[in-house]
Amino acid sequence: MTSPVGALTPQDPEQIAGHRLLGRLGEGGMGVVYLAMTDGGSPVALKVIRDEYAQEPGFRSRFAREVAAARRVAGRFAVPVVADGEEAGAPWFASPYVPGPSLAEVLSAHGPLPVRGVRALGGMLAEALAAVHEAGLVHRDVKPGNVLLALDGPRLIDFGIARAAEDTAITRTGTVVGSPGYLSPEQAAASRDIGPPSDLFSLGCVLAHAASGRPPFGEGSAEAVLYRTVHEPPDLDGVPGELAGILARCLDKDPEARPDVAELRAELAEDVVEGWLPEPVTRLIGERTAARAELPAQVPTRAAPTAADAPAEEGTHADTGAPADTGAGRRRPSRRLLLAAGVGVLAAGGGLAAALRGSGSSDGNGSGGGTGGSGPRYVIGLHADLSGGHAARGLAQERGATLGLEHFLAEADGLPFDIELRTIDDGGVPERAAEVAEELTADSSVLAVIGPTDVSVTTATAEIYESAGMPLLSVSVGSFPLTLTVVEYTTLLHARPATMWQGLSLKTLLEGESGARRVGLVDDRTAGMHSWEVTRALVNFQQGPPGFELVPHVVPKLTAPFDRIAADLVARDVDTVVFGGHHERATELATALHAAGYAGARYASESVLRPEFPELAGEAAEGWQLIATCIGPDTDEKTAGFGEQYRERFDGEEPTPFTIEAYDATRMLTAALRDVAADGTPDRAALLARARQADHQGVGKRLGFDEEGLYPYANDGLYLYEVQDGGFRFQGRAPSLGAE
Repeated sequence: MTSPVGALTPQDPEQIAGHRLLGRLGEGGMGVVYLAMTDGGSPVALKVIRDEYAQEPGFRSRFAREVAAARRVAGRFAVPVVADGEEAGAPWFASPYVPGPSLAEVLSAHGPLPVRGVRALGGMLAEALAAVHEAGLVHRDVKPGNVLLALDGPRLIDFGIARAAEDTAITRTGTVVGSPGYLSPEQAAASRDIGPPSDLFSLGCVLAHAASGRPPFGEGSAEAVLYRTVHEPPDLDGVPGELAGILARCLDKDPEARPDVAELRAELAEDVVEGWLPEPVTRLIGERTAARAELPAQVPTRAAPTAADAPAEEGTHADTGAPADTGAGRRRPSRRLLLAAGVGVLAAGGGLAAALRGSGSSDGNGSGGGTGGSGPRYVIGLHADLSGGHAARGLAQERGATLGLEHFLAEADGLPFDIELRTIDDGGVPERAAEVAEELTADSSVLAVIGPTDVSVTTATAEIYESAGMPLLSVSVGSFPLTLTVVEYTTLLHARPATMWQGLSLKTLLEGESGARRVGLVDDRTAGMHSWEVTRALVNFQQGPPGFELVPHVVPKLTAPFDRIAADLVARDVDTVVFGGHHERATELATALHAAGYAGARYASESVLRPEFPELAGEAAEGWQLIATCIGPDTDEKTAGFGEQYRERFDGEEPTPFTIEAYDATRMLTAALRDVAADGTPDRAALLARARQADHQGVGKRLGFDEEGLYPYANDGLYLYEVQDGGFRFQGRAPSLGAE
């Protein structure tokens, strides 16, 4: 089967909105889809809307609303919109490029899928539709051509956009938005009441086609297929009996009689990690993935933002300002910036104590610092959860940031400006978080924000901060929905390794000294993308055969079959368990494993590093080991000095997770602010540019960012904890992902 990328025609432009076009991926009723490359070198599928739609009155406003909603879709099997705009009068939008074949292509070439494959396909596509519906969208065009296949699951594309075309004169004069054979009866009959059940009908058509090799309402003219869809029962001949019942329910003419996505997922649930597709299809996917690696490299056309007069630093290319290639996962430090930020800022013993005793402190009303001078006043905002489900982490960051600012001011000499920390509590509520973001961005004296504390509120606020050009430094959030990418959010900087690195570190640990032989992999869908990133790292990044056998279990969202899972793991002689979910569900699994007599190793990720886990699980939590991105206090000379001064500053209390990380982040930002002020009047853009260049050796870890704002150091930032005597005990650095 040939590559899906066709050649550009003489009528096609060379680029669209800075995206270099490489070829055509397809052409449909609404427009042309190109394979394009961003200026950062990432491939995207870029769709340009046809002129006849774009010129319709009201289309652009509807299109803008639909794209904005599509950006909110966050699911591992739904490919999001990551960029959009208008070029030469034509609206366009872009999504990450998925190199796999479409389901339509596979069914045409290889025929129907086996039952297990159909069940897996249905469960994962139902999960994708759940993400679409949660964003307030209805897909309206679920069909085999809009399902791309990858080894770790399907990807649903093109959601939401069809709605923008629905009210145009084009549709009113007979054009059907969607694909006959997969449209619901209400769509075929041009009903105005089209909701999520319509997508369930379309998914039923897709699964029936995948199971039998032909669509359930036959083929022929569009009029004939639409008539059968509205008036005749589906043809399910050839659909295996165990699937016929649930698919018949999906294809009920009455929308109220169809199952919802949760029911369909429960009915089709299949524990799938690998092998869900037949061998010829996996081979085709492998060929397409290999072809993706051969796409032409794109030299970035826009360097990371820098101050207009900033000289080229050691470790950067003088012509672009981009980091020089100094080794995998590493960047050579900039000597000038290291000196500006203060190498070795925290010495053990009395030096820091004296510095802190002479500094300012928080005023108790959410602000601290200040030089007391008469110069301009600049503010670093701390957006934190201080009263919700992540209040302990939020308080840790507030105290760490307070200490960081106090220490900076104690060392500073003759600053020509005042600086303060302003903390605002969002209670862990997304709606309140949006209000906090609006408040901080509306104040022109706020030049950067640290936070928020949790991923859910970060999702609700990142666009607000981006629109205001506000540097947003994420200390404790490492997993984001796929909509939060460099294409969309340029002001977001990650001060910790991505969640996926925790899974990769676990894999290294299991293949090394742990002696793991048979690993039970428990992917808890209640934790969404977080669990997927942790557990899939053990599967999708293997270089050659793994050193252990996997025994996978996928736990459907909001279900709790942990007793059954524990019994199965014991019966199958598993010696190691890896859990991808959060602390509440880890408590249930730990209790079930303990009751089943399991005595092997148990591992989880940072999301279980919560005091509630050992408190609730009790004896069952003992011995659990966690990979985390926050360092423990008193682990070496630097952190011992920090711990001593923290206890002195906060009445003998112990530092908690992410205190040191917030301290380091604040020190990095304040040093960057000082450097920017030395060159002129600081603003958000200049501070963002300087922060992006940072290479700060903090108390906990090296702190810097790659060109996408991600944490780049594969040999730093991961640590191992173990539950001992009812508490978490720091065990040292976790296995690294790159050489020193």
